Amino acid sequence: GTVEVSAFFLIDGIGSESTDPPHLAPAARLASRESPAAGAMSALLLGPSPAESPAVPPMSTAIPVGTHLHGVSIAGGVATVDLSREFVSGGGSLSMIARLAQVVFTLTQFPTVDGVVLEIDGVATTVFGGEGIVLPSPADRGDFLSLVPLVLLADPPTGGFLGNPARIRGVADVFEGTVQLAIVDNEGLILWEGFATTAAPEMGSFGSFAVDVAYDVAQAQWGAVIAWWDSPMDGSHLDVREHPAWLAPRYEGDQDLGLFDPDTAVWRFWIGPDTPPREFLFGNPGDVPLLGDWDCDDVDTAGLFRTADGYVYLRNTNTTGIADLAYYFGNPGDIPIAGDFDGDGCDTVSLYRPSEQRFYIVNHLGSGDAGIGAADSWFDFGNPADTPMAGDFDGDGVDEVGLHRRSTGLVYYEDELAVDGAGGVADHEFVFGDPGDLFVTGDWNDDGTDTPGLYRQTALSFMLRFTNGPGRADAIVTWGAHDWLPVAGEAGW
Repeated sequence: GTVEVSAFFLIDGIGSESTDPPHLAPAARLASRESPAAGAMSALLLGPSPAESPAVPPMSTAIPVGTHLHGVSIAGGVATVDLSREFVSGGGSLSMIARLAQVVFTLTQFPTVDGVVLEIDGVATTVFGGEGIVLPSPADRGDFLSLVPLVLLADPPTGGFLGNPARIRGVADVFEGTVQLAIVDNEGLILWEGFATTAAPEMGSFGSFAVDVAYDVAQAQWGAVIAWWDSPMDGSHLDVREHPAWLAPRYEGDQDLGLFDPDTAVWRFWIGPDTPPREFLFGNPGDVPLLGDWDCDDVDTAGLFRTADGYVYLRNTNTTGIADLAYYFGNPGDIPIAGDFDGDGCDTVSLYRPSEQRFYIVNHLGSGDAGIGAADSWFDFGNPADTPMAGDFDGDGVDEVGLHRRSTGLVYYEDELAVDGAGGVADHEFVFGDPGDLFVTGDWNDDGTDTPGLYRQTALSFMLRFTNGPGRADAIVTWGAHDWLPVAGEAGW
């Protein structure tokens, strides 16, 4: 339920600055996905963390202690933020301008916000401090350029999640618009080095820069992203910005990683860091996506379960079109799973009924919009709030079932399908991931055994583990969008 956001604080110089500090710099924070702007503001008012305050350079804030947030509303590209009267207490003109800049930069990080209107205890205010600083209404980032370093690294923020491929963003006002960039590991070894160019090739105005790059790192670890520009006089590094960031290994396996947009019914499959995802349209908004080998040709293709009426829709190619097979199976509210539950090399659709904590296993497909009949077997296993999964967890050629508890990250499964009507306890259980992660399974390292994967919507990343047990992700793929749903399989891309 959280998303990474930035709170903008102030940093001193380290001797490479072309303009006088302090300068604005973003720090990573977590905020509610339902109200990210309010979450970012609340984090801003708390100030730098105990680790950020003594860092080199140190991070500080001009916002007075005791300032609290009454509320944030966004309409028509303008964020209206209501702060308590402590916000305008004490400090000279620099302090007042700096605290205003922190608020404006923190709120304008969001694409729905172009400008900011400030209220103090519910009253719109444009004149601040004893010096009578007049703030435009709404104010935007252009009103505070004196606090912007010539290289502002916005993404990743300091302490943020880098992902792989890495997404590096910022603004700069540098010679020939060229920003030098590097990614280093926790020992300072360079993993990638390159550059990005801004849309403003001449000095005197800021332009944005952006680059997406893949890098190689053996395991997840802290590292850093470094940005600077080279002096045209002597080649020295100027306006150096170094942001600690969490690095992640990249995935190069055979399983195709897909995402289904529940709002548009568009399917997308990740091909690689330098290739646009493959896309097609199949289904209706709100359908639950499945991926399986429905026609036994060793290619997994799209399937859907419509929870409103208990219908299954299957397609034998990963292309836009209507279903090749459609049939009724289950009840509204059931949760579908796809797998080869009898070892014949073909996938079928089975169900988990949360209200009964019961799996219904079917080893054949239906057609003709008809009912499929009774399940081939059924058994009780799991808890009502847990999410079902299927996979060949022991490498015997037959898929088993398990469940994932999103509230805790608990994964548990059985070694074989229970006999008809039987219940039982899990043969294996472990914790992987964070609360809120979405679960997906696959043979990520091509060893014949399915293992867990997660899609973390807050980080827009698949996190894949190569063994069935607790631990860190062995590979991470960063792409997608919030609210998309994960699928995985050998989709033939």
